[in-house]
Amino acid sequence: MMSDLFLRMEELPSLQLAAKGITMTMAENRTVKLWQSAKPIMMRMQGRRPGFISMEVFPEGINFENFTPRTPFQKWAAVQLDEGAAVPEGLEAYSLQGGLYAVFRFRGLPAQVAALMQHIFLEWIPASEYEVDDREQLAFMPEDYRPDDPDAEEEFFIPVQKR
Repeated sequence: MMSDLFLRMEELPSLQLAAKGITMTMAENRTVKLWQSAKPIMMRMQGRRPGFISMEVFPEGINFENFTPRTPFQKWAAVQLDEGAAVPEGLEAYSLQGGLYAVFRFRGLPAQVAALMQHIFLEWIPASEYEVDDREQLAFMPEDYRPDDPDAEEEFFIPVQKR
């Protein structure tokens, strides 16, 4: 049941990340290629916190009711840095501003995420006292995350503000 996927509201602090990003669309999804190029660097680097962050940056003012498979956005593969850690070659520093997020649980394969996103943007947000904020959308994955595992778990962080 979709309603039990909402976990909490969370005020996320600003985070310093090491990341690699590309511009893509859902129709030309290059997520696998992005992670294949970034994750080996991340696994070798010193000064990172455990786990991984998948991040989407959408055009400012986007209306998700009109989002199409051809809408371009930035996709980032990222890890959180320990204070003072260096960003290795092949990744770039990214400052996440933080803010208020609605957090949702997801268990399953990446191909099943679309149903969760439809629920969030077409049902949960309109029925809530929040609206989507123009900030990064995040998915936090544990260190042992495997996208081919049907029991893989992630937490999706959707940026929101009070209406």
